[in-house]
Amino acid sequence: MTEKSGKVVGKQLYASGINLNFAPVLDILSIKDNELLKVRAYGTDADRVSSHGISFIKGLASEKIIAVAKHFPGHGNTKVDSHSKLPIIDIDRSLLESRELLPFKNAIEEGIDAIMIGHLAFPKIDESGKPATKSKVFLTDILRNELGFQGLAITDEIEMYGFMEGDQSVAESVIESFNAGADIFVIGHTKEVQDKVLKAFKEGAANGLISEERINESLRRIIKVKKKYNISDKMDLNYDDAYKLFTDGGNQQLLKEVKERRKQ
Repeated sequence: MTEKSGKVVGKQLYASGINLNFAPVLDILSIKDNELLKVRAYGTDADRVSSHGISFIKGLASEKIIAVAKHFPGHGNTKVDSHSKLPIIDIDRSLLESRELLPFKNAIEEGIDAIMIGHLAFPKIDESGKPATKSKVFLTDILRNELGFQGLAITDEIEMYGFMEGDQSVAESVIESFNAGADIFVIGHTKEVQDKVLKAFKEGAANGLISEERINESLRRIIKVKKKYNISDKMDLNYDDAYKLFTDGGNQQLLKEVKERRKQ
């Protein structure tokens, strides 16, 4: 059912002109009263989360939608919401590898094309205390070198407090994050912040804070995924066909059943 629901969601997204979905959640619900994730996570153990997550990814991919697994390296072992504060997750490397990382490792082995990085600090693993979105330890050493991920590393929304906390400016934050290994930045609220980020990249490239080699590295990843999914401005469905996907009784019933099962 999980793969089928991914397929239905994928059809609807594609018909709407959307080619990427920030899903599935691959966080393991280690703390059951985690308000951010308890209605979003697939479960409390790595095998269940991996199984459902990979099935949903396959459903999306079958409809030419790019899945983005999140929130690497794992948001489940905290009650803190990174929208309002930087979560400090006090686990060691052994527990990270045997629990949090497993669903992401499995998704990478299945060929996931994009992963969203969470604003999460693991001081026992990266002593700098920086969120994973700014951490070379997580973005490059673990995600790229150890797990072998070759796809797109996308930050969670950068206007969240977990990313902007501290004395750094927007420009300093995104340059640090990019140089640590992030490819794409989610900026979903404020045009002013979007403009600041664009300016930071232009000036950073001009004054040597960002290397041409590093820019090309991310561009190659982005182009590779675009080619794989044959992304263009052309839509294959007309309005009437798209509308039917959202009003189809069978699709609505399936998604209703999925919601009911999640409550159990």
